[in-house]
Amino acid sequence: AVDEDMLDSNPVAGMKKPGGPQQRKTRALDYNPDLQECVDNGEIRQFWIGLDELNPLHKLATRMVLMTAQRPGEVLAAQWAHIFEDYWTIPQSVTKNKAGAHRVPRTPMLDGLLDEVKQYSGESPYLFPQSRWHEGELTVSFNARTGKPAPLDTSTVSKAMRKALA
Repeated sequence: AVDEDMLDSNPVAGMKKPGGPQQRKTRALDYNPDLQECVDNGEIRQFWIGLDELNPLHKLATRMVLMTAQRPGEVLAAQWAHIFEDYWTIPQSVTKNKAGAHRVPRTPMLDGLLDEVKQYSGESPYLFPQSRWHEGELTVSFNARTGKPAPLDTSTVSKAMRKALA
């Protein structure tokens, strides 16, 4: 903005970066052999069962992430129009690197999950529309501006999981 003459000075000039210079970003490929930490099947099973306390769409979205190993944002943006007989297509516009669409094979377990999702998502074009879960009842929400359903937000699901599984 300073270079484009939109601002006279840089509002963060002179501020230190959070965490100091020793902090570096971690990557999925970083590996510390001294930690030797893994999630075992018992912990996955416990997590899976713990999801039963969540809004059903939050629970099913999280289980779909675990089943398909797809990114939460890709799962939450899934639309019924992208679900075909043998696969789920994730459009290029939704993928992280925008390099192209990709297909996720459907399995019997995923088919069972999709049948359950359909019970809750109703007529929404999204598998996981924004919704409210109150006293055992699920209500699909609509965008106040457009009047149309919108997909769940990843931060909403993350907060709900942390709260329910704490």
